[in-house]
Amino acid sequence: MITQILLQLTSAVASVGRVKTSSHIVSRRFNALALAAVAADFAIKYGHTGRADFLVGLIVFVVLAVRTLLILGFGKIEENTFGGASPAWSRSWRWANVFTA
Repeated sequence: MITQILLQLTSAVASVGRVKTSSHIVSRRFNALALAAVAADFAIKYGHTGRADFLVGLIVFVVLAVRTLLILGFGKIEENTFGGASPAWSRSWRWANVFTA
């Protein structure tokens, strides 16, 4: 019960942070955090109940979170989306710094 409340609070705070920031990269990081928190909440609910609707929610939010992390991890996607050039060295270490500002 407390874990679910903390996950929902994490998701809410990350969603607000996603909207309030002016940086698109930080916004995507908050978005990934929010999606992962919702996926974890669905995982807990599915683990306790075994209901198929919670399993579907888990799958959907895991896919969305992974998609967001892949977008963050590949500099070429960000270049194509936002028109900015990313130096070659930043693409090589981007995975290690996905959630750092």
